[in-house]
Parts: sequence; structure tokens; C-alpha cells
Amino acid sequence: LIYCFFFFKQKTAYEIYQCDWSSDVCSSDLLAQKIDKVIGIDNNQERINNAIKNAELYGVSSNTEFIHGDVTDINLIRKFSADVAILDPDWSSSNIEKSIHVSDLESTQPSIKILFDIAKKYVTSNIIIRIPKTILFETICGLGSCKVENIHWNNKLKFRIAYFLDNIDN
Repeated sequence: LIYCFFFFKQKTAYEIYQCDWSSDVCSSDLLAQKIDKVIGIDNNQERINNAIKNAELYGVSSNTEFIHGDVTDINLIRKFSADVAILDPDWSSSNIEKSIHVSDLESTQPSIKILFDIAKKYVTSNIIIRIPKTILFETICGLGSCKVENIHWNNKLKFRIAYFLDNIDN
């Protein structure tokens, strides 16, 4: 499942960075097992329905909330406060071929750059972004000071996670 925004409280971004939670960053259900409250926002109702079913399956429906909405709608986003925002927009470069990923921040749907700016201005400066392997480290760092983790599976680079956190050293 792809979620454009996760917000959560009661864990600091630094705790997430220090833990071996890399694989959990892209799963609201796994995050909800470790964090008191997770809010997911997506503009695709089918993904929201699947997330609700998964939350029930994993026994975390009491501390998850899923909202069908536009993550670029500032009036919606400013309703939430959070300690950390996790951004995970759609990476595919076309609606037909989902395995071909974009190579720049503006081509994700919605744009990583736009999501980052909205999250930073209206929600929190502690932001974690799941980014396709096709986007270069230098491009990611163009958003600001961050740590980037390469996620491998079977010795192959699968994706990157960028941590833009107030309290980690670079």
C-alpha cells in the first residue's frame, strides 16, 4: 500500500531513526504496533479501505485513523499536529507500467517537493520520506540536511529512506 502521509505522536523522530524500523516505515500497520497513534491520508479510497482492513487484521485499529483526502490540501493537512510525518508518494512514471520509477522529486504523484514543503510548513519539521532508488542522493539532499538510508533486499537496492530530523547529527 502507498500512503502519502503518516502522522504520529508519542515517539520522537530520533527514536525511529535509531531503531531498526526501516522496513516498517512503509507500513502503517507495523508502525501502529510501535507508536501510539498513526494517521494515514490518501486520495485513493481503495487503499484506505485496505489499510482499515489491515489495521483490523493486525489489531491496531484503535490507534490508527485513515482519511480519504488530498494530501496537498493545506486546509486538510493543517488540521493535524504530529511529531513526525512520513511521506510516501506514488513513484511510478506511468499509470501503465508501475515498475518504472521516476528519477526526480517533482515527478512523484504527488510531488515529493510539494509534500515536503507542506509537511514542514504545516505539520512538523521532522520528516521521513520513502524515496525510489532512481533518485540520486544529491537530489534528495537538495531538500535540506538529512541522513539517507539505502534499503536492500536480497543484496539489491530497493529504495531509500531520507530522514530530515531536528535532532540528529549529519
